Amino acid sequence: MNSDHVNVVIKKTVLLCLCLLTTSCGEPDNSYFPLAQGHDWRYRIQLKTMNGSETQKYLVSSLAPRVINSETIYIQRSLTGMEIMFRQTDTGISRVGFLVSEGEAVKEVADEQLLLPAEPAVGTEWDSTVRTQTLLKGNPDTGSSLQVQAKVPVSNRIESISERIKVPAGIFMHCIRVHTEGFTFYQGTRLIGRTLVEVDETKWYAPGVGLVKSVLMETTTSDMLSRGELIMELEAFK
Repeated sequence: MNSDHVNVVIKKTVLLCLCLLTTSCGEPDNSYFPLAQGHDWRYRIQLKTMNGSETQKYLVSSLAPRVINSETIYIQRSLTGMEIMFRQTDTGISRVGFLVSEGEAVKEVADEQLLLPAEPAVGTEWDSTVRTQTLLKGNPDTGSSLQVQAKVPVSNRIESISERIKVPAGIFMHCIRVHTEGFTFYQGTRLIGRTLVEVDETKWYAPGVGLVKSVLMETTTSDMLSRGELIMELEAFK
């Protein structure tokens, strides 16, 4: 075997290895929820609650997948250190739960919810459960407030697969728009009583990027809980 032939073999071997390390050789991951290691997302959050308005940042990175209970689980880590677990099956992309550090130990919190079906189509529907994120319980005696996380059953529906959406990170075409809505009756304290809690959320997912924008509205029939709004927009992705 001459040196030229050896070089060709080496080059082909290196190319094969690179292909195996990517989702597909020479092709980007154009799914609506990329799970491969090495992605980073930075979001701007505009939050409105009974306490006023504020702007926050949210950063998340995709880590190497792990084998947990003999199953491949994909991991994303937020800036706070919380790790979110995902599963990819023939059904679609599901959030499995969370890994939360408690001192030296790591606690696994199960919370499986289907996020996107495997074959998105207009009219596709599925049920899931969410927890409220913007509702605060006011204390008239101290003027302080505590977050209320009511568990709300919701229905999800794909309303479009051809959306054009503009966010700080740019303009994204052919996005999926998912609308989520639901309600529950929340039993609060003696002052709050039993109140109706409603959730209405719209999310946009771009091919090859994932979530680019979400608009969440949470309302109640109690003046003690009021209402909240959370808008999250993608600022950067790599």
